[in-house]
Amino acid sequence: MWQGYLLGSLLAGAFESVTDKAALVWDGKVDTAVATFYRLLFFFGASVAVGLLGVLGGFSLFFHWTFLLFIPFSAITSYLYTYLLRHVEITVIGAAAYLTPFLFLLVDTTILDVPLSFLQIGGVVLLVLGGAAFSLDGKTRRINAELTLPVLGVFLLGVLYTGTEAYLFKHLNESYGLNAVSFLVNVWGPVCVLALLYVVAMNKSHLLWNRAARIYIPFVAVSKTFDSFNSILYIAALSLAAVSQVTAFEALFPLFLFAVAVLVQGIFHLPLREKMDWTRLRWKFGAVCFLVLGGFLVG
Repeated sequence: MWQGYLLGSLLAGAFESVTDKAALVWDGKVDTAVATFYRLLFFFGASVAVGLLGVLGGFSLFFHWTFLLFIPFSAITSYLYTYLLRHVEITVIGAAAYLTPFLFLLVDTTILDVPLSFLQIGGVVLLVLGGAAFSLDGKTRRINAELTLPVLGVFLLGVLYTGTEAYLFKHLNESYGLNAVSFLVNVWGPVCVLALLYVVAMNKSHLLWNRAARIYIPFVAVSKTFDSFNSILYIAALSLAAVSQVTAFEALFPLFLFAVAVLVQGIFHLPLREKMDWTRLRWKFGAVCFLVLGGFLVG
């Protein structure tokens, strides 16, 4: 059951990431803080709409003291994700999921005493190897030039954020019965407010409706619709499986993202600035094989 939720989440997430990337490179002039605010605003709106429709569960107002720390953390990581979209290939960003299984497998097995079989652990290793291959340039076999120390630092912060979100939701779901939609609505509403306050504090409010913003908005409206389904399905899966299993299976994301990126850039010719010559395509396909096998063993 949780695998089905995650497959839907991965597909929606792939379209969301590709559209986010296209939105920033199509014109390229939208301010980073403004782009972050609009991404958050449309994500929040899409999550509310999903809750009102009741397709994946409704939502209610909820507060927990941990939100006082988690909401600012979410705002910071959202801004840094916009930075990554500007500077790193989208397929490389997706492959960063290979970092998370090590951390969560360690937490689940040593702290939470979640039983995992040797096959599942082997699957995690294969997912890590496949994901790591995406961090290498398929032509030179060297670390991608985009992976500078600041970028790697942002990736590591993203891993910490993913773990914090996952275990926080697991706790709130088990202790208070909080569902995925309610969690997202109650977190990302305040995050939107923080993002807007940052735009105003930086004297950039006049950029909220300039030409670059008007070009960006239609793209981000589509991407955040995908993102809301991605996040809700992902968090719903967390209520049915161990965090290490969910995050390891999520390392299949580069497969979905790679396929969608090839479709969008190679066939529909939308600009993504992805390196897709034949040599690099073959290398990434080999990495995908590890991911698929690892995902099968974990599931």
